[in-house]
Amino acid sequence: MFSNLRVKGDIITNVGGTTRIYAKEGYEINSNASIIYSAPEYSFGEPLDPPLTDGVKEIELLTALDQGSANDKTGTYQDGMIFGKTYHFKVKNYIQNPPANIATIKWMLKFHSLSQNKWIEIPLSSTGDSITITMNDEDMCGRFIYVRAYVRNPEIEAEYKQWKHNRFRWFDRMVVDD
Repeated sequence: MFSNLRVKGDIITNVGGTTRIYAKEGYEINSNASIIYSAPEYSFGEPLDPPLTDGVKEIELLTALDQGSANDKTGTYQDGMIFGKTYHFKVKNYIQNPPANIATIKWMLKFHSLSQNKWIEIPLSSTGDSITITMNDEDMCGRFIYVRAYVRNPEIEAEYKQWKHNRFRWFDRMVVDD
């Protein structure tokens, strides 16, 4: 629970509850007189991260997906993205309110590369509340693609997970490998 602080001239009165002050580069108290803290105990430790007030909560895909093999030896199909097709993504919801400048919304792709055996993150140059992406990287085929939209932190803001079919999307990779 956060407390309310009332500023009366040069007097700040705490009206109850827990007070948290978030400072990006430190917090300085400057006084010509004494400063009195009256609390039953002081606690020190790792500072808490400030709560997110602006950011992207959810994104959506506006382009229809295509069917292809589910790659599970059953002969069933699943929806997914295909190589060479362009997909349109849009911000659906914000954490609280949209940012004052929509151009501060950044986009990123993330996937696990089989050829490099590591996670690849690709920051995209386009900004704003919508983006079109052409899926033309062969290394993404047969993998889940994570599309991220964020204002401050790509790790905790919006992420959209979608399967991208292999180049020959109708062949079941699990059967072909056998």
